[in-house]
Amino acid sequence: MKFASLIKNRNLFVSILLLIIYWVTYSNSLHNNFMMNDHALIVQNTAVRDWGFLQLNLFPQLTAHRQGQHYLYYRPISHLLNMLTKLAFGNRPFGYHLINLLLFYLSGISLFELLHLLFKDWKLAFATSLLYIAHPIPWDAG
Repeated sequence: MKFASLIKNRNLFVSILLLIIYWVTYSNSLHNNFMMNDHALIVQNTAVRDWGFLQLNLFPQLTAHRQGQHYLYYRPISHLLNMLTKLAFGNRPFGYHLINLLLFYLSGISLFELLHLLFKDWKLAFATSLLYIAHPIPWDAG
């Protein structure tokens, strides 16, 4: 029982440490304006406010053939997230940046948990997650 408690505490410690490092690295981006394709995807996109468009994205096989529309990509979760963020924050970039930072942090923690589960080596999992969270490449690749 003591070993399981130690692992839980270590995972909590790693999560908090990664959060601190992540916050120090990226918190300055919270007050930035929209950039690059954000205007087209969020601000000027009228479909972000249209629940019918979300239905079309969730079930394109049911609705697209009736409307004669074809879409280049299928990203219903992304559209749902943009819709909910638009409802919560409107056109204020802070909310979008906050949600993106939260999702990126959660992906770093998920990476740690996955690597720790696969390799049973928390140091390897921590080092990899630290590089993932602290290095700007994931932001540039998206």
